[in-house]
Amino acid sequence: MNKKPRLSAKPPIQSEQDFIEAAEKPKSSSLSVEKVESSSPLPWEEDNVREDVIKSINLRLSEPYIVKLQFLSEKTNKSQQRIIREVLCPALDQEIEKLLEEK
Repeated sequence: MNKKPRLSAKPPIQSEQDFIEAAEKPKSSSLSVEKVESSSPLPWEEDNVREDVIKSINLRLSEPYIVKLQFLSEKTNKSQQRIIREVLCPALDQEIEKLLEEK
């Protein structure tokens, strides 16, 4: 039976040279246009990503934008979450479309 390595709050011990070499390597998780185009399916098209699952994130905004958001919410009778979603989702789709069109 394979034992999984125990998680620890302490990073693994490594030599100074290993540390320097790891810092100089490009991160494999950074996506470039080429990597996005060659991968299939796109991350949000994976089988384990579900439309009915709603996840939360924290969003930091300057105070003037918080007040603007509150103002919009009061004047439109829409929740702040709904306003952000209605603006953010189309903007994300548009940015992804532009990214995928570039070559």
